[in-house]
This record gives sequence, C-alpha cells and structure tokens, in this order.
Amino acid sequence: MSGADLADAQVLRDLRVALAKWMQSTGAALGGSDADLQRVQDWMQGEQLPLWKRQLQAREEIFQSARRAWLEAESEVRGGMNTRGPQKPSSTEERISMQRAQRRRDEAEEKLANIKRWLLRIEQDCAPLLHQCRDHDLALREQGEKALAKLDRLGTGI
Repeated sequence: MSGADLADAQVLRDLRVALAKWMQSTGAALGGSDADLQRVQDWMQGEQLPLWKRQLQAREEIFQSARRAWLEAESEVRGGMNTRGPQKPSSTEERISMQRAQRRRDEAEEKLANIKRWLLRIEQDCAPLLHQCRDHDLALREQGEKALAKLDRLGTGI
C-alpha cells in the first residue's frame, strides 16, 4: 500500500464521517431486509391469501348463478320456438352476464395462484438470500470498523 501525503487532516475527518454514514445506511438496509421480507410474507399469508380465497368463492357463486340464468334463458328460447305462446327472443344478455362473471372468477383464480406461487418462492428462494445479506452486513461492519480505525490513526499522525 502506498502512503498518502495529506497536509490537511480535515480531508480524513470528512472521509471518516462519510464512511460512518455509509456504514450506517448499508447496515440498516441489509439488517432490515429480514424484517421487510417477513412483513411482506405476513401480509400475503395473512391478508391477501384469505381475501382472494373469499373472492374466488364469491365469484364462483356469481358465475354459477349467471350460468343457471343463461341455461334457463336458453331453455325458454328453445321452448318458445316450439309453441306459439310468449317467448324470449334470445339469451344474449344472460350469456354476456355469464361470460363477465366467468372472467371475474378466472381473474380471482389467477390472483390466488400468483399469491401461492410467490409465497412458495419467498419460502424457498429468500432464505439463502437473507443469509447472504446477514453475511455481507457482518463483513461490511467488520471491514468498515477497521477502515474507521485506520482513518483515526492516519488523522492523529498528521
């Protein structure tokens, strides 16, 4: 390592302050990653998963009701063709309503599947990443403390 000729100790003090701030911010980021991930997992498991399970159930019921209404309308349309009594001209409105309900049900199924997939990824993929974050946090703290100590020694040597 080559020596530095610093005529002004203020440069070392400024560098020390900047390094200390950087160490504090990286420590907070790396140290808080575990809590952030746990908060997301709790939100998904505790709020989103039950919400979309309920949504799927409710939307399934709405779809089945709309499907029954469409089938009844279809039956009435076909039955009206054979008789001369009052008849329903078409079941288009009921079919459109059923298709809309089906899309909403499918959307709920997709959201529920995505939540389950992300919960699984959090459990499987994030544990090794959190371990690496902790390791990096410890290494940065250790190396940063050594650097601060060296800066202190350099500052008193001027």
